[in-house]
Amino acid sequence: MIRTGLFWSGGTIALMLAASAYATSALPADGVFPIQWGVDGEANRFAPRNVALFALPALASVISVMFALAPVLDPRRDHLEKSREFYLTGWIGGVLIIGLAHAVIVSSALTGAAPGVDLILIGSAAFVGLVGNLMAKSRSNFFAGLRTPWTLSSERAWSVGNRICGWGFVLSSVAMIALMYLVDREFALKAMIAGLAASVVVGTAASFFAWRGDPARAG
Repeated sequence: MIRTGLFWSGGTIALMLAASAYATSALPADGVFPIQWGVDGEANRFAPRNVALFALPALASVISVMFALAPVLDPRRDHLEKSREFYLTGWIGGVLIIGLAHAVIVSSALTGAAPGVDLILIGSAAFVGLVGNLMAKSRSNFFAGLRTPWTLSSERAWSVGNRICGWGFVLSSVAMIALMYLVDREFALKAMIAGLAASVVVGTAASFFAWRGDPARAG
C-alpha cells in the first residue's frame, strides 16, 4: 500500500516540479502571479514567482510523507490495510487535486489565461464523492475516516458513523455538480460545503448513539 501511494504521488510531484522548473526559466524573477481564483474565474490572490511555483509541490510532498508514515504508526494497521482503497484514494487523489491546482497556476502564469473553473469544481466534487463512497466501507483506524471517541471504541459506531458521513459526502458532491448548472457555481459550492459539514455532524451524533447501544464497546 505504501509503495503504491509513493509511486503515484511521487510521480505526480515529479511532474509538478518539472513544470515549475520550466516555468522558472520562462518567467521573470520579480514577477507576481495569480494563485487563487473565485468561482467567477477572477484572480483574487497573488504571490511571487517562487512561491507560486513551488508552494504546492512542497505541500504535496509533506502530505505524501504523512500518508506514508501513518500505516507504520497506526496501532490498527491491519484495519488500515483492509481500507486500502479508501486510504490510497485519499492519498493519491488528494495529491492529484493539488497537482491539478498547480497545473492551473503554472498555465495561468505562462499564458495569462483564466482557469477552467467548471473542470476544477467538478473534479473536486467527484473526488469528494469517491472518498465518501469508500469511507462508508472503511474499517476503524486512527488516521482516516470519521474518528470520534465512539467510533474508535466500537466497531458498530465506526460502521454507522462512517457510513452516514460517507454517503452524505456522496450526496453533497452530486448536489454540487447538479446545482452548478441549475443555479450557479457559488451557490453550488456553498451547498456542498454545508452538506459536508452536516454529514460530519450527523455522522458523529449517529456514532454516539450506536456506541451507546453496542454491548461490545470499549469504555
